[in-house]
Amino acid sequence: MLAAGYGKRLLISGVHRMSDARDIARSVPESRDWFGCCVDLDRSAVDTRSNAAETRRWVHERGFRSLIVVTSN
Repeated sequence: MLAAGYGKRLLISGVHRMSDARDIARSVPESRDWFGCCVDLDRSAVDTRSNAAETRRWVHERGFRSLIVVTSN
């Protein structure tokens, strides 16, 4: 979505505490450049409620006025 111009930043919420950007970028190699500038990882969320709370905090801290939410199992 970043590459297509749908947003300026990406939050990946609920990332396992042992995973880092390199681990995630390995699964989507064409996204590697985005991790250096535009991707934030959240490791605090553990369920849907805490994903929503963390996303809210992230949005407010950055002053975003609109948001696209994508969910996945």
